[in-house]
Amino acid sequence: MSQSILTIFTASIVLGLLCAFSSLVAQESRIKSAKKNLAIEIVGEEASGIQSPVLELPSEGGFIETSPHGRLSNWKQPEETAPLTRIRIRSTYEGAAVRIKIGAVFDDSEPSDAPGPKYGEREQAIASYLAREGETVTVSELAEYGVEPLKLKLVVAEARVDDETLLPTPQVVCNLKAVEAVSFISESARPNSYRLTVRNLSSKVITALDVYLPDEGGRSSTSAQGTPARPLMTPGATYEIPISISSGGRRTPQGYVPDPPPQKLVIATVVFDDGTYEGETETAADITARQKGRQIQLARVLSIMRNALDAPETIAVALEKLKTQISTLRIDVDASVVDELLTRFPKYPQERGRKWLTVVVMNGLKQGREEALFRIKDIEEMRARRPENFDFKQALRAAQEQLEQRSANLD
Repeated sequence: MSQSILTIFTASIVLGLLCAFSSLVAQESRIKSAKKNLAIEIVGEEASGIQSPVLELPSEGGFIETSPHGRLSNWKQPEETAPLTRIRIRSTYEGAAVRIKIGAVFDDSEPSDAPGPKYGEREQAIASYLAREGETVTVSELAEYGVEPLKLKLVVAEARVDDETLLPTPQVVCNLKAVEAVSFISESARPNSYRLTVRNLSSKVITALDVYLPDEGGRSSTSAQGTPARPLMTPGATYEIPISISSGGRRTPQGYVPDPPPQKLVIATVVFDDGTYEGETETAADITARQKGRQIQLARVLSIMRNALDAPETIAVALEKLKTQISTLRIDVDASVVDELLTRFPKYPQERGRKWLTVVVMNGLKQGREEALFRIKDIEEMRARRPENFDFKQALRAAQEQLEQRSANLD
């Protein structure tokens, strides 16, 4: 083959590859330009058209949840198995289509006051679908867990009220003697975000503060919580708490209707370092109950960590063992803990009573467990960043000291 023919042949191949590449780029460009903002909508009267925006890869962190509707009459819950309490739906773009993943959430913590060990929620993947705009998928796999099929439709995301829309500043209301509102200032860089400054007028040390915005559904609360060792406010001192006001809304036959903006911000409750409080009994008891649950769980975590320091396993085995031991810590609440709280807060409303306080303590137990798992994740990431200089025992001691400090502060 002559050199000129070879050159022409090679040029033809290059030209063909360039055309193919250009065609591919153009095709991807058309897909991107044609892609709409899509959402997963739960079909059915009970769901009222709840939507969840489809996320871009690689993110799969966002999801929408719904309770199981329509229990099958001929199905019986197997013994010693946790009930299906929620259905978790994730969605991400996959080319021009959308990947929909269904997770079944089993939670043995409900009801909270039932006897027996409890560990909390466990998610199990049960289905995966690929859908396009306008298509509906039916999650028939739920029948295995005694639930009627769930229908999901891929729709164009419904327009929401612009988050940048400025809402009127609510009036600060405080009927407490222990504190006063010093200022309520808008943060210019963040619309509908404020800084509330409160001063301690009492002779006691304040360890917790709760404020709320009344809304149609009840209230939107913001709490700040210190400890006796690290209080929020000593006598005469001030404290700043960030307040964010969101423009919620509801779906109607006429479309999305924003809720009326809150008219006031209520400074509701303060808790002092001696265990007394001023304001709402329920709020003060809930803060104390959650703190008690965290303290109990962190004590268990620290015992596990101390044992891990003396373990002979390799780093990988030790980390995996730590995660397993901590993630399987129980969250059931001892009756004596609730008895103590009810004695401490005798005015606690009877309609809420023991069951609700049990739930709150349980939430504290969950928080303590999650806090410890977050520390273990930090250790794993530290090891991944610099494996050659990683000292496992040093990192574990540092995490242990942090949690010991937090646990001591809860006393």
